[in-house]
Amino acid sequence: FNCKEFNRNNTWKANKGEYSLLLLTLILLQFSCHEAFPTCARNIRWKRVSLSASIDEQLEIDEKTYKTNLQIAGLARESSRRNLDPAIEAVVLLRSLEHPDTVGYNSVLKAIARTSSPYNRDAAKQAVALLEEMENLNREQRNAKESWYIRLSENSLDEEEVSMGAPRVRIKPNCRTYSTVMDVCARQNSPTSAEQAQDLLERLKEKYDKTGDIAFLPSTITYNTVINGWAKAGAGERGAFNCEDLLNEMGDLADVISFNAVLNAWARSEVPDAGERAERILRSMDTIRPNTRTYNSVIHAWSRSMSDDVTRHAHSLLREMEELAKNDPSMSPDFVSYSSVVNAFALAKSEPLKAHTSFLLLQRMKKLGKENKRLRPNLVVYNTALNACATACPIQVKSALENDEREKQLPSLALIVRTLYDEMIKDAHLTPDHVTYGTVLKAIANVFLGEPDQVEFGKRVFHSACSSGQVSLGVVYQLRQAVPIDVFRELVPEDCISSDSSIVNNFPEEWVCNLRESTRQRIKKGDGVN
Repeated sequence: FNCKEFNRNNTWKANKGEYSLLLLTLILLQFSCHEAFPTCARNIRWKRVSLSASIDEQLEIDEKTYKTNLQIAGLARESSRRNLDPAIEAVVLLRSLEHPDTVGYNSVLKAIARTSSPYNRDAAKQAVALLEEMENLNREQRNAKESWYIRLSENSLDEEEVSMGAPRVRIKPNCRTYSTVMDVCARQNSPTSAEQAQDLLERLKEKYDKTGDIAFLPSTITYNTVINGWAKAGAGERGAFNCEDLLNEMGDLADVISFNAVLNAWARSEVPDAGERAERILRSMDTIRPNTRTYNSVIHAWSRSMSDDVTRHAHSLLREMEELAKNDPSMSPDFVSYSSVVNAFALAKSEPLKAHTSFLLLQRMKKLGKENKRLRPNLVVYNTALNACATACPIQVKSALENDEREKQLPSLALIVRTLYDEMIKDAHLTPDHVTYGTVLKAIANVFLGEPDQVEFGKRVFHSACSSGQVSLGVVYQLRQAVPIDVFRELVPEDCISSDSSIVNNFPEEWVCNLRESTRQRIKKGDGVN
């Protein structure tokens, strides 16, 4: 009967009197067995004074540990990747305890887990070291307890040792301990750390198989932690297969989070048939109800596949979500759903009307965004749709439109580019960047041939880039493709063009003042663009 465990779980908080009463009851029980077990009774030599002292001492230890554990738990909640100080303070508090326990160690591990990231590699080393420390302390405490009972049976304990009772096993790593250390490793986002998390899972499973102790039984969270570690490890196909193997091993333990992590692994795997594999997993979810994130992961997997019918599958899944949402609003497509499909069309090489479909999806997002701001298209979605226009093949578009009943309803590529650009300029929530200006100029070079305003529109876009301080090497390079050479030389200062017509980095400061620092550094390197 462990009073401390009851206290920890908040099911029973023993005060000093209740604790004393329980211990006295157990003592009387042992003395009542004197006739049946005379040897055992003779070995138990209690004294009232020493008993009272041992109870007071034990309660004082438990109270101090309990209060310190509460402080450590509070620090664990405050810890984060950007705030490491609470985790450091939690470790200091743990070290201040004369009698730390499992709860304190687990809370410190939680604090460390919240600071773990690819930029904090020491977190994993620290967590694994604490786990090993717990294992060693557990072994020492179990040995001490066993030794006490052996000496008790041999009648070799003095009165003080008997009055203090058997040494307690305060520290015992459990499933939660291992799961937290696995989480620390998984957050490192590398194949090595994912392997480390998997090794810890195997170690936990071995402990359970060897002891049968339910405390070592891996939980759903345990498996999900390792799966998520492999999904984000950048291990490609190997990582995705490992995730799927773990999912199959889970059996009934698997939940929607498990499936979503495996689908995310395939989406990140860069395997040519990732979309097909991900959708097969989706269709196998007979007893698990998929959610919006499930569909988003499959759409993302298709968008990064090399299949010729990527857009068909991605768009079909989006429409399936819209149909499901009619009866279940929680299945409504979100921002990620629509933007992933737009991205799938933008990256497609064999879809002639990809620019038109991307444009129509963006307009649908705008319409839905009036009621739900979270669906409002952002700068990335606009840039993606513009890229769909810039990479479209005008000949294929013309051929497809001739065979499409919507020919008269669909706008031209040039009109789509103008519309998207004007919307971005007018929208107070959007601030075009150098990617926007470069993509628009690329689209002008590609789809504005024969348009009467090709040069004037190109000049307007470049002037806007200059006034907003968003002129990168890429913007100037695309300008040269979009307008005649004489216009280009008119717009760009002579000292920005070398004798061999390469573009160099002598841009006026006001042209580059709002570029990201990384982009400005590339310009300062002095590398020209031919």
